[in-house]
Amino acid sequence: MTLALRLFLFIGAVLTLLLFLVQIRKKRLKIQYAIFWTFFSFFLVILSIFPTILVFFSKLLGVQSPANLLFVLTIFVLVLKLFQDTLKLSSLEHKLMTLAQEFALLKYDKHNRDE
Repeated sequence: MTLALRLFLFIGAVLTLLLFLVQIRKKRLKIQYAIFWTFFSFFLVILSIFPTILVFFSKLLGVQSPANLLFVLTIFVLVLKLFQDTLKLSSLEHKLMTLAQEFALLKYDKHNRDE
């Protein structure tokens, strides 16, 4: 892995970590969601400090370049996170729909009692 890529990875990971901390302090991001991003940022920092980890695994897996392995791992982790978030969003949409229906029934019932 080139020095430029390592430096870019390190600076990007540290800036991302700082962004998450600022968002937590401003109460825009819950800690439970920030935990994933914090670990992900630390993972990138570790890989930028110790690139031999990526070199070892790229040789072990037969990947031509450690940078390619990094991109594949990053895409894979982000797709898993997206899937997890999609499941959570689906659950919340279902709960919202149920709540809206219950509210409509209560409003309808109240309207019929007032007449």
